[in-house]
Amino acid sequence: PKQKQALRRKIGILFQEPQLIEHISVFDNIALPLRLTHVSEQNTQNSVTELLRWLELDNKKDVLPATLSGGERQCVALARAVIHRPTLILADEPTAHIDHVSSKKVLRLLEELNRLGTTIILSTHDQWILETYPHPHIHIQDGQLSIIPETAADDSDRFHPQIIQTAA
Repeated sequence: PKQKQALRRKIGILFQEPQLIEHISVFDNIALPLRLTHVSEQNTQNSVTELLRWLELDNKKDVLPATLSGGERQCVALARAVIHRPTLILADEPTAHIDHVSSKKVLRLLEELNRLGTTIILSTHDQWILETYPHPHIHIQDGQLSIIPETAADDSDRFHPQIIQTAA
């Protein structure tokens, strides 16, 4: 059980639909993972405040999720997914139900997290994302994996070797 808990803390999950708790504030939604793992309240306050500033949502900390736009809700969900500083983020269609401006903000934040060392695995059907963000891509069609050569050829050594073997 302790190994599973440690593994869960290394993974952040960003769902297609933000899974926010509607009756608690934005601040408390983001703070929840830290509070569940008994992080001190002072450290929780500092971490959430810093993340809200980074996301440009510090003016929304006390509001309920229902008052937020779709893009703001997704940013809050992203904040909750990364508040415990995971090494891996699994993002399932994180831009599917938000406008283009909000999509770019969410993707910019994911890209910044990746630049800081977090591995991002993002699923999408949005061709615009694939064309705009030049990161390695794995294409799955009819149960077959393949690396898209135009974007992944130069970076294929960054993939886990088992993925390369499976795709070959």
